[in-house]
Amino acid sequence: MTSTTRFKNEVGGSLREINRQMTVLRDKNTEQQLEIERLRTKLRIAAELKGVSVADLTAAMERVAMRDMGKEVRAKLKQAELRARKAELSKEQALALSYVEFQDVLA
Repeated sequence: MTSTTRFKNEVGGSLREINRQMTVLRDKNTEQQLEIERLRTKLRIAAELKGVSVADLTAAMERVAMRDMGKEVRAKLKQAELRARKAELSKEQALALSYVEFQDVLA
């Protein structure tokens, strides 16, 4: 098998895999859209039964989601800061080690 044929086979296989993944994601997206519509319908019915406007309920849900998202973002920021500190320590340790090794070479 020539390298050109092998390359075409690899590319073709990669494209088939990408196509398969896109189909799976599209199906999941469709499922999620249907679920969202079903939940919106339930929400409208519940709001009407309780005498609460859907707009007020939606605004309250958005406020809660934003507050929760803020917590998640702060937690991820802390994790990133910790990783950055660890990386700096590792970098400083590597520099110190290379300095010591360099001093040994000079001696």
